[in-house]
Amino acid sequence: MKPGRASPISYTYGVCLLIFLAAGCSPSSEPSTNQPAVPKPPDQEAWGWNTVVTRNGRKRAEVEAGHFRKFDRTFTALLDSGVIVSFYNGSGLKRVSVLTARQAEIHEESGDMVVTGDVAVVATNGTRLETDTLRWNRETEMITGNGRMTLRRPDGEETGEGFEASSDLKWWRMRQVSTRLGWADSLR
Repeated sequence: MKPGRASPISYTYGVCLLIFLAAGCSPSSEPSTNQPAVPKPPDQEAWGWNTVVTRNGRKRAEVEAGHFRKFDRTFTALLDSGVIVSFYNGSGLKRVSVLTARQAEIHEESGDMVVTGDVAVVATNGTRLETDTLRWNRETEMITGNGRMTLRRPDGEETGEGFEASSDLKWWRMRQVSTRLGWADSLR
């Protein structure tokens, strides 16, 4: 070997070392799985929150929650720590039913609300609807659900899947009735 020239082995070793160092210094294309995703904080937050829903200047519902969080980027509000919704008649003067649930999500664009967790609606006439999830449509003021539900009235009881009802529970329809207790003509 002549002086001043690198051997083919040392040249190959040098190139491999440069490639190894360059690959080790490049940014990883995969995100690190060691760091949990940080949830985005709400834009507004309140405890002991309540609001009144009106239509044409008349009270239609009053909503209360132990904890309220509003997210502007998704146009939603989340309620938890107990949710209570009082529904009112057409004049807005008389409460016709009360809904209770563990939590709710309000879609700001439509005003619709989805409530979940031990949901119960109790009308002033004694009718009681129980389910795990229901939706209140602000425009039609109807409550609907696809899951299992029980409707108890002073003259009978029905259980089934899927329903729609007025917020005062004077009108209702169940899609798949599985149990009826009471007089057949007393249940519709």
